Order: sequence, then C-alpha cells, then structure tokens
Amino acid sequence: MTHAVIGIGTGGTVMGTGRGLKTRRPDIQVVAVEPAEALHGLEGLKHMPSSIVPHIYKESELDRKLSIPTDLGWDTAERLVRDEGLLAGHSAGAAAAGAIQVARELSESGQRGVVVTLFPDRADRYLPPP
Repeated sequence: MTHAVIGIGTGGTVMGTGRGLKTRRPDIQVVAVEPAEALHGLEGLKHMPSSIVPHIYKESELDRKLSIPTDLGWDTAERLVRDEGLLAGHSAGAAAAGAIQVARELSESGQRGVVVTLFPDRADRYLPPP
C-alpha cells in the first residue's frame, strides 16, 4: 500500500489508521477526504474549516487533504451500487471518489502505487423500507 485515502468524520479513523500505518511504513501517503462545502450532504463527514475540530485531529500529520463535492460523493456511491454491487453510502462514495482521484493522478504521472480506502458506512439507511 502506498496511499491510504480516508474520510474525516470524528477524526479517529483517519488519525489512528494513519499513525498506525506510518509506524509500519513511514513513506505511506495518508490522504484525508472532507466535503468541499460547509453545508454538504455527505452524512458522517466533517468539513474541517467550518467545524469544531476534534482534539484527535492533527492536520500536520496528514500528507494531503482532498475536498470532494457532495454531488461527486453521491454519484460515486450510486456507481458503487450499480457497477460494483457494493451497498455503500454517500460518505463511502466520497472516500471512493478521493481514492479514484489519487489513483488517476498516479497513473497520469506515470507512477505506480496501491491506493486503499475505507468505506465508513452502508447505504441501507438511504433505501425505502421493503
């Protein structure tokens, strides 16, 4: 793994996972994903410039932060369901969109890498009852 792309919610997952990965492989790139807008529709993710910053969150420990528009998070979540059969919610869609962006940048620059993301939610809460 060369890149870990993780959404910013409470900050615990991105910081804890990032710290743990860097103890094993200091050159890994930890990329945080946040909503691009303060008023967004990516439930569970925090737009850090407009949020109360959790004590655990230390932006200086991250290698990069990506801002993902709400529409892209939703569209990517829908694509994950339709094309991949993954029942993922909108914050997972934002994380996947960030991972796709990082992978595309690596490819376009001729670099190789292994990009991993975490899906922090599931889509069943967004579906109508059976």
